Amino acid sequence: MVQTVVNIFQAFGKSGTYADDSPRRDTTYALQSGSTAAIAAFGSISFAANLSANDTVTIGETTLTAVAADAGDDEFVVGANLAATVANIAAVAVTGVTLAATATGVIVAATTAGAAGNNIALASSVSSATIVAMHGGIDAGALSPVLARFYTLDSEGKCIMGGSGSNLQLGVAMNNGMASIATVEATLTVPAGTVADVCSFGHIFIKSKTSFEIGYKAAYDTTTGEISAYTGDSAPAGTATIEGAEFIQVSGSAGEVGILSLNGK
Repeated sequence: MVQTVVNIFQAFGKSGTYADDSPRRDTTYALQSGSTAAIAAFGSISFAANLSANDTVTIGETTLTAVAADAGDDEFVVGANLAATVANIAAVAVTGVTLAATATGVIVAATTAGAAGNNIALASSVSSATIVAMHGGIDAGALSPVLARFYTLDSEGKCIMGGSGSNLQLGVAMNNGMASIATVEATLTVPAGTVADVCSFGHIFIKSKTSFEIGYKAAYDTTTGEISAYTGDSAPAGTATIEGAEFIQVSGSAGEVGILSLNGK
């Protein structure tokens, strides 16, 4: 039998390696680690109507009780309307949190940043109260360098993952296929000080944080350096545009390997 059809398709390599023999440019850098600041948890309690005497609001281990007048410890005065009442609630000192009044309730923010603030309980005896549980608290952490993510130059001249959109853009960290022990994936962390090539021109295999189509623009997370795809005029919140970069040749879903062209076809 004679074969009459030849199937030609793109064979995908490791994330963080060159995709083809197109012109390329890279510079060797020692990759530096970074850190993420702790973030405070927050939540809210809001009401559909004004409160009445003996209604309660519980924040953590503190229960605040509504009174008609002359508020004492852990009490607040019911005002002439809801806005006045929530302002009185926000004026009470509660250990471990700060309170801010809105038109219909209070926003609760943990005074100490970190994940522990997510455990502060919020409750009310008012049946119509709307409660948004404490959330968003994140502990401070260290960021180890990761190959196949985007790097910029910080104010101290260090090569860092992510970074402000105003930083000098260095490019995608590469290992050029030299690792022989394990496949280099976009999630592979390496020790600070690792020497790697940072590519600023060429076609690179990368894992995209989001789905991508041919012609989509590329952006990097300003904290982690993770690369994602987008369309439109502005990069998504928390990211910065990779100048001159776009996805080429193939489309894919979030987490799949794509081909990113840096600064030209």
